[in-house]
Amino acid sequence: MEIGKFGLPGSGLGKQKAPEKKPGAFGPSHSGLGPLRGLGGGGRSSGGGAAGAGASSHGPGETVSPTGGSLGASAKAVPGQSGGYAGAIQNLAVKAPALYNKIATPQMPLSHMVPWEMDLPSLAIPVAPEIPKLPKEITVTLTPRWSKDKAFFNDTVNAIVEAEVPPAYSSLTRLEIRLYALQPGGKRELLQSKDASLSGGTAVCELTLFIPAFKENGESPKACEYVFTAKHAHSKETESPALKAEARAMGWLRLKLELAYQGPLANRKCILKVGGESHELTTDDKGVLSKFIPADSATAEVTVQPDGTHPKAVKMNVVIEKLDPPDKPEGARDRLDAMGYGPGDGPDKPDFRKAVEEFQCDNSLDATGDVDAPTQGKLKESFGC
Repeated sequence: MEIGKFGLPGSGLGKQKAPEKKPGAFGPSHSGLGPLRGLGGGGRSSGGGAAGAGASSHGPGETVSPTGGSLGASAKAVPGQSGGYAGAIQNLAVKAPALYNKIATPQMPLSHMVPWEMDLPSLAIPVAPEIPKLPKEITVTLTPRWSKDKAFFNDTVNAIVEAEVPPAYSSLTRLEIRLYALQPGGKRELLQSKDASLSGGTAVCELTLFIPAFKENGESPKACEYVFTAKHAHSKETESPALKAEARAMGWLRLKLELAYQGPLANRKCILKVGGESHELTTDDKGVLSKFIPADSATAEVTVQPDGTHPKAVKMNVVIEKLDPPDKPEGARDRLDAMGYGPGDGPDKPDFRKAVEEFQCDNSLDATGDVDAPTQGKLKESFGC
């Protein structure tokens, strides 16, 4: 037997099973979840002739139960048919006194209830639109590569990642980039971890090839291979090809800056551009500008900044060449040439000896024309190295 009750969908109050009854027992719902839906007994009620509470009675033996959980059900009770209310009240008072005492109140005992008729309007409950769900897995394919094939330690290199992302999820653009140095024995040293963003299916991330911490025979490695990995929220972690970087040979660049007939540009702020980098430097009290630069640098640009004495900036282009020590003929010639003495093409030329004598006279040395030890020392001191 089912007893229909008013309730909201899904609340559990719409359709409930009535407890099993023995023949002749009274079987109304007494859960306290609303008024009795009708009192009218007789006929084929499932209590062996007892009143059937919780169902609408329309006539002798005709019992109607609303669909469990539905809204807009109606209930009617009409007295005078098959015993009507009188029979229901008598049976209830005699066979179920506990229930009678529980339901009836001093203000409204069951014997004073009047026939009633009630219609509940249907209640429309809006249903939220279904939200599309992302698939459990989105297949994103990543193709990582380097922007160059060879590099040096401490170079900044672009890591490039090309991605194939389903158009519907093109807003998912974040990538995780990690840079590793490959150590001997297969170990890896994590050097950098950065985020990159896809734009038009491609992400570009700047990575610096720091010198790894591991040592080879107690010294920093001369070369090392680097890889980076790329990871999308819906892709596997993908590794780039290896990029080999080497230790760059370095050397000192020393420039002595002078103004004609005015002497050295001492303690002047300068900007040196060399090897694709810019450096802010200051000359020493002899006008010498020094910087440790890559040995393969061929040219440089020097800009002397204005000051109170010289209101205009002075820009110079410099050709960088290897400089032999001053005790070597080519080293002495190059220094004399840089300082404006005009030594000619080589030490075996008359112009060379003439330039050496002039330099010796300017520096209070014996004018022998030979590049002796005192002359070598003064060349190094005057030129700056």
